[in-house]
Amino acid sequence: MNRSALVGGVLVVALMLLVAGMGSPLLATDVRAADGDRFGSSTPFATETTDEQTTAASYRSGISATSTGNFDSTTFTITVHEDGSATWTFRYERDFVGNDSEEEEEAFEDAFEDFESEETELYTRFIDQAESLVSIGTAETDREMEATNFNRSAAVEQRLNRIGVVEMSFTWTNFAQVEDDEIIVGDVFDGAFNIASDQDLVIESDSGLTFSQMQPDGEFNGASLEGSSSITWQGPFQFLDGQPRVVLERDAASSNEAAGSVMERFTDASSLWLVLGAVLLVGITLTAIAVAARRYDQSGADESDTVDEQSATADAAATPTADPIPDDELLSDEDRVVSLIRDNGGRMKQVNIVDETGWSKSKVSMLLSEMESDGTISKLRVGRENIISLEGFEPEAAKSPYEE
Repeated sequence: MNRSALVGGVLVVALMLLVAGMGSPLLATDVRAADGDRFGSSTPFATETTDEQTTAASYRSGISATSTGNFDSTTFTITVHEDGSATWTFRYERDFVGNDSEEEEEAFEDAFEDFESEETELYTRFIDQAESLVSIGTAETDREMEATNFNRSAAVEQRLNRIGVVEMSFTWTNFAQVEDDEIIVGDVFDGAFNIASDQDLVIESDSGLTFSQMQPDGEFNGASLEGSSSITWQGPFQFLDGQPRVVLERDAASSNEAAGSVMERFTDASSLWLVLGAVLLVGITLTAIAVAARRYDQSGADESDTVDEQSATADAAATPTADPIPDDELLSDEDRVVSLIRDNGGRMKQVNIVDETGWSKSKVSMLLSEMESDGTISKLRVGRENIISLEGFEPEAAKSPYEE
């Protein structure tokens, strides 16, 4: 017998022992534990007596024996993630119906009162068998695997009837093969793999994944395989070697490497400089567009200002003034701005110049541009504002790095 077939057979047995150790057998009923007890042998959910203490004790006995013959149905859900890991969830359900339903529910709550906080035999055996299963999977596939994120819960839920639910789960890292944009499930199932009549096997796709193939055919929950989020096989069912086999593909948005690994690419120095260069180029382009738009707006506003000024000049010439003209009105616009800036410590905001002079924004902007071209003042853009400075009063950030 070759090594692959041998290891594959051991893996399947381990898979079946993991599930059978929790309840009814997932394989043919002749698989036995090391001590000779048959896996899946069931302890009655409750005795015929209606005495609550006897019922609870009987139920706990069934749990300590790691048998879920006490449960009506079992669902094994494998949620496949983009990185090839999978979350395995074992869900056991018991319907509380009939004349003894209240006693059964009380027994369930009593038996599982501390299930989530204490290391019960049922839970510790689940952990041990899951770790053994993953170890065998590593040997079979040559992928480093690990069983992590163990969880368990027990609760009573309300549906058509009240039901008791026990769930145990773990994460199986590197469970599936990852090839480019495909995640392939199946190579851990070498050998024969069966589910019993009261069991369902469900494979779910995590967000960002789409089903593209399945073997054998199962029931999917959407209008098509590609539009579904899960595939279900109902027992009794016997899978062929290497089955179930499912192929999932990353969605278009998920397969975009820029979205998935942008932070990793930023760690590369050359990529970082490339990105910074692109950002700088975009910034320069946007600045050029903004300047062009502002000049366009200014040209229209300046024409209006010119008409207003000419009209005001004509009105002033036609109207005699009795009062003497103040000295500051004899100054040119440039001299008035220089005097105003000097009175404010050598620099001030452009918006304050507009407020102090009472001129329009466009007039002040055009005047300051001319004065800057003549070297009379300097402008520094800070956020959305311009700081106007006389020579020698520029802010530190505006000075040339070559000045001492």
